[in-house]
Amino acid sequence: MKKYFAGVNLGIALLAACAIVGAANWLAQRHYGRWDVTRSRVYSLSDKSVSVLRGLDREVAVYVLFDDREPLADNVGELLKRYEAASPRIRVVRLDPEKNLLQARQLVEELGITQNNSLVVACGDKKKFIYAADMAEYDYSAMQFGQPPAVKAFKGEEAITSAILNVSEERQARVGFLTGHGERSITDPGPEGLTAVAEQLKKDNYAVEEMTLLGRTEPPEDYALLVAMGPRAAFLPQEVEVLQRYLDEGGSVLLGLDPQFDMAKFAVAPTGLGTLLHEAGLAVGDDLVIDEGKTLPFFGPEVVYVDSYRSHPVTDNLRRLPVLLPIARSVTTVPAPEGVKVQVLMETSPDGWGETDLKALFQKRQVAKDPSDKRGPIPLAAVSEGKGKVFLVGNGSFAANAHVPNLGNEQFFSQAVHYLAQRTALIEVPPKPVERVALTLNAGQMRNALVVVLLLMPALAVASGIFVWRMRRK
Repeated sequence: MKKYFAGVNLGIALLAACAIVGAANWLAQRHYGRWDVTRSRVYSLSDKSVSVLRGLDREVAVYVLFDDREPLADNVGELLKRYEAASPRIRVVRLDPEKNLLQARQLVEELGITQNNSLVVACGDKKKFIYAADMAEYDYSAMQFGQPPAVKAFKGEEAITSAILNVSEERQARVGFLTGHGERSITDPGPEGLTAVAEQLKKDNYAVEEMTLLGRTEPPEDYALLVAMGPRAAFLPQEVEVLQRYLDEGGSVLLGLDPQFDMAKFAVAPTGLGTLLHEAGLAVGDDLVIDEGKTLPFFGPEVVYVDSYRSHPVTDNLRRLPVLLPIARSVTTVPAPEGVKVQVLMETSPDGWGETDLKALFQKRQVAKDPSDKRGPIPLAAVSEGKGKVFLVGNGSFAANAHVPNLGNEQFFSQAVHYLAQRTALIEVPPKPVERVALTLNAGQMRNALVVVLLLMPALAVASGIFVWRMRRK
């Protein structure tokens, strides 16, 4: 009888143990934590990605076709686990021909996948392809020695989040880049063009196109914002009237107004936008900003970098990254009409000034602050918010292909666009360096490791076995 009850108790104990283990696993599967211990936070999602995932209202599927031998396979797999953990609307499907050849082949044909090592992000009838080359920056210096290129930085999060935006948003925000005044062009791949920022905006699901105000009598419709970067000729009064009506109807404008010089008069040429800017509580100076404390080696005094920001959704996200402004003019605030709020965003150091003796600059003579110059700190960018929004920068070349890779230039431009298009949740996802952890041992350390692994550890195991045997014999 005792043996019977002992058996029953043992069975109950085993069932209880199994139930506890099962419950623990069930809870662990649904409520678990993940920690990223890499120094550069390679496996942590950025605020932008988290914001995009929280805003999803439809399921997004990510189909993965990666060879295990691909160097990015582990990074991609771990990153996708983060996406799955961050949102229940993300569904990751791994196409493994070795486990299910028929299903994998069917999905590959259905999705139109033509090469391995790729992802397909799909939502409804929209899909976006991402290839391994889109998710990494490579170092090709070792190829001259016959070695394969090494992964320098991982861009998987940027590519995947951009793809999720592209397929999940029903409507793209349209950005119109103005032409007709010598503005920098989104179709110009040269150093003065804007193809780099245009491509970045497309990744963030903007429809980017060029448009003109010439010949229009009505303000443009269905544009989230209009952009004019570096106009060389003045806007006509009819164009300014259309632009003002666009702002009165709630539109947004981003203006990068480089100082355009009239060499015959040693003066800054007019923009034609003075009245429109005044209605927004803004103005640009007929000067050239110099800040001797914020210059860079091998550049002239007219090229300054700015790291002094006022608090604003655009500048808060720069995280103290400087912005390089080649040849900038001052931006000032003037008494604004009722209901218009104006805020300065960035400015020079107190040592900066707005140089008005342009003739001396053109003749490469030494210049210095004098009573006729504006004293620092000199504002270089400001935003006006009324019925519409005007974002004014005293320079437009900071977004050009030659300068946008520098410092925080691209992030500043993108953040301005996101803000004006009312997509302030978006922030930049910079490429993350791939960490390579190596353990280097000298000859003495190698010898000590061999002694521990090959002698001491086996000897300890044998001694433990003998001790347990002797205890059982007793």
